[in-house]
Amino acid sequence: MRLAGFNANYTFDSIVTTDVRMNELISTAKKISKTNCSVLIEGESGTGKELYAQSIHNESNRSSGPFIAINCSAIPKELFESELFGYESGSFTGAVKGGRPGKFELANGGTIFLDEIGEVPLEVQPKLLRVLDNNKIVRIGGSFERDLDVRVISATNRNLIDEVSKGSFRQDLYFRLNVINLKIPPLRQRKYDIIELARYFLKGLNEENDGIYKKFSPYFEEMLMKHQWSGNVRELKNVVQRAYYMSDKVLISSVTFPKSTEASNDFKEHEKAATTYNLKDIEKESILKALSANKGNIIMAANDLNISRATIYRKIKMYSIDMNNSYKYGAVSK
Repeated sequence: MRLAGFNANYTFDSIVTTDVRMNELISTAKKISKTNCSVLIEGESGTGKELYAQSIHNESNRSSGPFIAINCSAIPKELFESELFGYESGSFTGAVKGGRPGKFELANGGTIFLDEIGEVPLEVQPKLLRVLDNNKIVRIGGSFERDLDVRVISATNRNLIDEVSKGSFRQDLYFRLNVINLKIPPLRQRKYDIIELARYFLKGLNEENDGIYKKFSPYFEEMLMKHQWSGNVRELKNVVQRAYYMSDKVLISSVTFPKSTEASNDFKEHEKAATTYNLKDIEKESILKALSANKGNIIMAANDLNISRATIYRKIKMYSIDMNNSYKYGAVSK
């Protein structure tokens, strides 16, 4: 029996596209659906990240289990732990008698979707990492562990590598979440999908309004093709709906775009100029800083980084770190 309101309604058949890159992305997503590995979905707001998350869940062996979606940006900072991990009765003022399970417990046997994962407060991130690593959870105010069987899919419209470099997102948590990376291209980079999607939305509107079968004029479609779509598919759907209901005629020819259509995320900012400070730089600098802080003691540095001795030796070799000199400086030479 499924929990009411915690269902995934979309499948891969729900994704409308003719774009080659999108079809390759769908193929990859289908391939990893049957596994239990963590997935990080990246893309601008409005590109359809939850659509992919729900599709992966429905394609997986967990499809009969719950799909719990959480918008991390909508949770007040002080409520994060209780929302994610639950609490026991009397654990804090206002706690419900008998306690309450958190979203991870509710997702047991299914999938948890952590949308806007970059918004998780820094102080909560170590606890989240511990849950992901151990597959166990302890409610706030609780004294015993509860076993978990949950597949984790997260999404972000931020550039998490930048967040790691700024110290606002833990590197170890990033690695734990980003086992498989799916990056959804913005709508402006897949022009042929614009008309395909617009006609799909139009078809749905015609079906909802029995007896009315409107269509687009060539001018209307031309205007859609010229627009930049910083709000992506969500903006396109909004524009089509507005034009449909505002048109008194069968032929839709008038189009109105939202006044503010600037992309409100980090991906557009990085479209034209790729950052030179990549993940390998961050990882190498982290190792060097740990070695410097521990005066070259590799075992202590590995403990600080929460990685095994074998892993840190492998990374030292990979990055050609000179143990005679490099640990003294704790920074990557540019």
